Amino acid sequence: MRQPKAESSHSSMIEVTQLAKHFHDRKRGIVKAVDGVSFTCRPGEIFGLLGVNGAGKTTTLRILATLLKPNGGSAVIDGADVLRECGFGEDVIAELVQESVLTGSAG
Repeated sequence: MRQPKAESSHSSMIEVTQLAKHFHDRKRGIVKAVDGVSFTCRPGEIFGLLGVNGAGKTTTLRILATLLKPNGGSAVIDGADVLRECGFGEDVIAELVQESVLTGSAG
């Protein structure tokens, strides 16, 4: 597993900038599941995505886990661009979930 970069090299653990994901629906045409979402999470910070059904929460997390490719914007996890370093985000997300389940805390 890849070792996280030193905290001093960047101040954000997750940085999402103008993230966009659009799908084509036969009946509705272009559906903007995620449209210009931006947020930053610092190391040790607890962050939640809140919104109504269909707001794009799951789609955003799938992009961070490299399960979906965005149509626009950028997403960086621990200094690694999820578009250029495909697969890294998935390892980090899996590690956080495993730690949370096993120890009751993420991080």
